[in-house]
Amino acid sequence: MKNRLVLIIALLLFSLLNLPANKIKELAGVYVGHRTDSIYNANGDLLHIYYADEIVTIDHDGLVTSYVLFDFFPPGYAWVVEYQLELSKDGTFPLPGSGSGELDLRGNRIEIDWLVPSRFDTSFSTAHFKGHRTKKPIDFPLPIPF
Repeated sequence: MKNRLVLIIALLLFSLLNLPANKIKELAGVYVGHRTDSIYNANGDLLHIYYADEIVTIDHDGLVTSYVLFDFFPPGYAWVVEYQLELSKDGTFPLPGSGSGELDLRGNRIEIDWLVPSRFDTSFSTAHFKGHRTKKPIDFPLPIPF
């Protein structure tokens, strides 16, 4: 009986320590990882997949800056996107325009998923970022000039 109680308490503590973060201050930091972008047509057929390295910074006030380093960009340049994070209790967040996302932080590991409809037609894209928090100095790339 005593061993069972200890096991139950240990499992409860483990599950509490692994709850997703839902406070922006807990998310603040620099994350490095990999991103996968998938482009679909209006019928849901996969058209193309892009892979990239990505650096994501989240400030204490919720300002998110993503540096996406696609292979087809010149070295030292990235696609840079900024948005204000407004995180709901369930870990979802709206994106500028009509997109939405979901964020999951467990310890130093983070996963972010986006769904973004096209502004031009009925196609859409998804993106998935998986990374970890780092305290190492980062050489941030320059924004790609469009």
